[in-house]
Amino acid sequence: MSAAMLRMHEAKNFPGGIIASLSIPWGGTKGDSDKSGYHVVWPRDLIETAGGFNALETKADVSRIVNYLMSTQNEDGSWPQNMWLQGEPNWDGLQMD
Repeated sequence: MSAAMLRMHEAKNFPGGIIASLSIPWGGTKGDSDKSGYHVVWPRDLIETAGGFNALETKADVSRIVNYLMSTQNEDGSWPQNMWLQGEPNWDGLQMD
């Protein structure tokens, strides 16, 4: 069931591109008109998802994530703090964790 839940967050047109959450946090102050937040890929969270798939020994899932990360990596080896599925940065922040 855990693998199924993680897979539900994966984009079909960007294999390995898994958004942080389909839900909207802070329901009273955020809504469907907010286009980003957790509806984008957060590389730090994507790594945790890969770790979950690794623990489940689902190598194909891990491989899709690694390939996705390789295709969205910046020239300096970093990733945006969070990004749209095609790799375009959403925020300009620098995530240090």
